[in-house]
Amino acid sequence: MLSLLKTPASKDITLTSSKTPYLRKINGYIELAMACCPSIYGEMLYEGFVGTPLDFNNSISASDNNYRIEVRKWLASILFMLKASAEQ
Repeated sequence: MLSLLKTPASKDITLTSSKTPYLRKINGYIELAMACCPSIYGEMLYEGFVGTPLDFNNSISASDNNYRIEVRKWLASILFMLKASAEQ
């Protein structure tokens, strides 16, 4: 969850995030709304708390499906790198 670190004195703000994943309930399902980092995101993905854009079944167009494929590839590359670094 993002929150202000201090009261802004100008247009610039400083944010901080919690390592606790932000979960919400949508249509009766618990879903991850935000994560602080790829490792927490990967953990929540593994636990089944991530839906769109990973869901294969509900794309609305060919371009939407292509976007979802690219997001899946990007996430897979990050998660494989994290796994490899954890195994060293």
